[in-house]
Amino acid sequence: MTVTTGMPTRRAFGRLLAGVLATGGAAPFLTPALAREPPATESWARYEALVAALLETSSATATLAAWSRQRGWDDRIVAYKLEADMRPAPGRIAALLDIPEGEIVGYRKVALASGDRVLSRADNWFTPGRLSSGVNAGLDASQTPFGRLVSRMSPTRRVISADRLWATPHEAAPAEVFRLSAVVSGVTDAGLKPLAVVNETYQAVVVT
Repeated sequence: MTVTTGMPTRRAFGRLLAGVLATGGAAPFLTPALAREPPATESWARYEALVAALLETSSATATLAAWSRQRGWDDRIVAYKLEADMRPAPGRIAALLDIPEGEIVGYRKVALASGDRVLSRADNWFTPGRLSSGVNAGLDASQTPFGRLVSRMSPTRRVISADRLWATPHEAAPAEVFRLSAVVSGVTDAGLKPLAVVNETYQAVVVT
């Protein structure tokens, strides 16, 4: 994993991040003290908190909903489909999903939004055979995020890689600030199984 740590502001926001980690992303992301900081520092503090929450959460959808609620945005996260089909799983994806290479899986590219704010873009490779007919129908026909559709399967996430794309608070945030890949697993009739591989890219608007 390629997360860069050790920035000077880490200690200053230790208590904030500890609260985020303890609740999987549901704790407040801002405190009154942060409101008195310069705007660039506010954005960096949000960035630190967001990264910590996403690395620990079992549901990116739930974390984005909590984040949006804390910022006074619409917490109904919507997944706008940019691309969707069934295709053979490439070798790396198949290995992570624990299926034979070339097995047909579902694929969705979506933009996750709060109101008119696109918070992240995600590629999602998922195993239809491990999902209920209701979940598969939701993935096919609705704008409901994957995390919400599988929420009854006690999902967990294993982070494969994470890249901080915003290097320093002394520079303006780039258009994309954080990239994360993870395996989402859930409880099926055959026990805990990989359900999907997700590649998520978070946009600057989420922290600025």
